[in-house]
Amino acid sequence: MKIESTFFSMLAILALVSCSHEKSDATGVFEAPMTTVSAETSGKILSINASEGDLVCDGDQLLLIDTVQLFLKQRLLERQRQTASAVLSDAKTQTESLRMQQEQLRKEQARLDRLVKAGAATPQQKEQIDNNILTLEWQIKALEENISDANAAHQGNAASLDIQIESVKDLIRRCHVTSPSSGTIVARYVEEGEVVAEGMPLFKQIDLNKIYLRAYFEGRRMSEVKLGRMVKVRTLFGGNEREYDGTISWISPESEFTPKSIMTSDDRSNLVYAVKITVENDGFLRNGLYGEVWLK
Repeated sequence: MKIESTFFSMLAILALVSCSHEKSDATGVFEAPMTTVSAETSGKILSINASEGDLVCDGDQLLLIDTVQLFLKQRLLERQRQTASAVLSDAKTQTESLRMQQEQLRKEQARLDRLVKAGAATPQQKEQIDNNILTLEWQIKALEENISDANAAHQGNAASLDIQIESVKDLIRRCHVTSPSSGTIVARYVEEGEVVAEGMPLFKQIDLNKIYLRAYFEGRRMSEVKLGRMVKVRTLFGGNEREYDGTISWISPESEFTPKSIMTSDDRSNLVYAVKITVENDGFLRNGLYGEVWLK
């Protein structure tokens, strides 16, 4: 009886080992979005707020580039903008004196009309007043046009200064280098005090919250692979096997040669299809980790 018990125990162990090594439908490697954060302006680095391994959130300031010269330029442009606004002229104020003269002449014109009708004044006197009124009208119109042209030029200058001010403000904002998304800093390429140029790489970060398994299916299995289909994903981490639920989120429309790091059930299979499988990261999944897939 003892021998039979041992025999059946061995069979059970062999069955478990056989199940745990069930051939997968596809294999692949976990990938996560990798972002290189580069300098958007040039200057000296004043401070660095992130190092390799740090977790950062979207919008967190990673690094500060010197902004003193830009700030001074902004102050100068703002002063010029105030001056441009101050020189704008009010046409009504500038022509007020001429309009008062014109109003007095019109009163005199009305008085001469009565005198000419009564025979107490000559038509030549009234004609002179009429000419004077017409001359003032031309002077007022010419002055208003000159003021309008001058104001248009000043407003154009002010608008140009506004654009320059906004441009400087934008450069100042770019000196405050921020994280484009949440993730982990995996590399830092600069040190405090260095002078960087526009486009120079500063950091590299990875978003492990958006990790997915890029698996490769043989062509004969593609009839079973559908967008949104649930699959089982298994991987080894620290010697311990972990299992996850995954969802097929992308299927390549074209086949490709099997990558050297990928195993297939048929060694004669050369062409496979890449498939992305979205998996919720529980903190154990890493970029480059090997994974196996079973179609449910």
